[in-house]
Amino acid sequence: MNDTAKPKIWVPGDWNALFGFGTNILVNLLVLTGLLRFVLKMPDSLVFGRILPATGLMLCLSTIYYAWLAYQLAKKTGRTDVCWFGGVRYYKGIPAGLVAIAVGCLIAWGSTAFGLEYGGMSLAKLHDSVSNFGFTLPLPAFTHLFSGFEYLGVILVTAIPFGIYDLVEALDNVESAAVAGDSFPTTRVLTADGVVSLIGCLMGNPFVNAVYIGHPGWKSMGGRIGYSAATGIMVILFAWLGIISVMSALIPVVAISPILLYATLSFFGLMHGEKIGIGESPVVALSYVMVALVLGACAKLAVTMPKTVEAEEDEEFAGLAVE
Repeated sequence: MNDTAKPKIWVPGDWNALFGFGTNILVNLLVLTGLLRFVLKMPDSLVFGRILPATGLMLCLSTIYYAWLAYQLAKKTGRTDVCWFGGVRYYKGIPAGLVAIAVGCLIAWGSTAFGLEYGGMSLAKLHDSVSNFGFTLPLPAFTHLFSGFEYLGVILVTAIPFGIYDLVEALDNVESAAVAGDSFPTTRVLTADGVVSLIGCLMGNPFVNAVYIGHPGWKSMGGRIGYSAATGIMVILFAWLGIISVMSALIPVVAISPILLYATLSFFGLMHGEKIGIGESPVVALSYVMVALVLGACAKLAVTMPKTVEAEEDEEFAGLAVE
């Protein structure tokens, strides 16, 4: 044991892990953004102006905290291979994740140029996405949060099972990290999961933070500590500056999916046991109740905002008619 050793915050392998972990979070955000906009029909002002900035804050807080846990473990043990929750090396060490995204974009946009449109990309969508650029900070959403009580009974039907699933998954993922050689304190990990989710909910985020399954995959890519914190910083900048809107119109989801598959297969290849416990479940459960409230509030806003805009437009046109 070496208490005086100072672990390296960043190593070359963190680039690979950054593109792997970063693209995982990015594809999740792209999918969730599409769900909010095209399935739930929420206006862009709500999605990009309130929800995603709060989501970015939540993800940044969690990834930086987990990077700090990895740093403390590396400092305590004196090891240099500690990683937080051996890839292929390309020319001059270019990250494999970047290669996958570049090739996927090339195929998707190339097919669009030839009229095939395999990835659903278009210049019109890319042009429209730029309108969501701008700096937006997350704001407290206490009023909207408590208005979600109206839908709580309905949403809890799914929130409770998913809360139990998230608890079991987090325990499994902490165990997978231990199998890969990095033993993290389960109580602190689950508590951080719940607390960070609660903070996100209070700021208007309707999604729950979760420990990712890809630890063995990122570690095999050479990732150690820095990639986790770097991913959080990247996500918060993307969310606060409206870059996710442009990314969703620029990068096809199919270009990112293989990276997620690699991390998932690495997880199942190393996991060979489960450790179930419920001692840390109250905070996780509370976070799901809060998420249910935020979802209810978002649903209410999605219904009322278009009507408000319609009413304002009707008044404006009526005024023009009188004049």
